[in-house]
Amino acid sequence: MSESAVVRIFATSQDPDHDCPWQARTPSNGTGSGVVIGKGRVLTGAHVVANATFLQVQKISDPNKAIAKVKGICHDCDLALLEVEDPGFMDGISPAKIGELPELRDRVSVVGFPVGGEEISITEGVVSRIEVQRYSHSQRHILAVTVDAAINKGNSGGPVFSKDGKVAGIAFQKLSGVDNIGEMVPAPLIVHFLEAIER
Repeated sequence: MSESAVVRIFATSQDPDHDCPWQARTPSNGTGSGVVIGKGRVLTGAHVVANATFLQVQKISDPNKAIAKVKGICHDCDLALLEVEDPGFMDGISPAKIGELPELRDRVSVVGFPVGGEEISITEGVVSRIEVQRYSHSQRHILAVTVDAAINKGNSGGPVFSKDGKVAGIAFQKLSGVDNIGEMVPAPLIVHFLEAIER
């Protein structure tokens, strides 16, 4: 598991006002998590950076933030790829590799920056379900993996590592009304998303 690849994302967003289309809503600030998967390339959730006007990423134990921009986004499967041009951004980072679709009862680790702390958080659990689920960001029904590790606000967009240390998925939502049940975008969708961007 490459913890050095996990980053915190700071987003300034301005949502459209559908009741008054000629003006936008007041800007808001939010945070999320992401994972470095290549030189200056950060994978995160689409809802973390949706309608963002300004994006920054911050490495673990580094007070400085680097400016990022959206290279590709897919709202349907809640994935986004960011690009960081700062030449020093990759110092000390070992990019994470994308793995395979996990199996039921496989152990996984959710890594990210949930609200309420400045340091990285790691929670462990097992895969409890693999089936088509409704994605809260797009309302689409797409394959998702349910895990019993805690996924909280701020964990969104962060990696879920399998026991071999590769990225098994990207955390995107927790089920409301229940404890310690979260969902992730599985690795095959991530691979398909990244291949589409390259094409």
